[in-house]
Amino acid sequence: MALEQTKVELNEEALPICCPPIDVDAWGYHPRVYLAPNQDGKAVCPYCSTEYIVE
Repeated sequence: MALEQTKVELNEEALPICCPPIDVDAWGYHPRVYLAPNQDGKAVCPYCSTEYIVE
């Protein structure tokens, strides 16, 4: 089962980034991981390839 969104836009108040998000039951996806955005404000989940963009 994959996450429906493949691109998620966040603001800095939503940091730290975790995938799958806290409000999603993680048992059906993959282990929860915390991601650090790069200098461009982007982070990609190594499990599901969801791209997170911090604006």
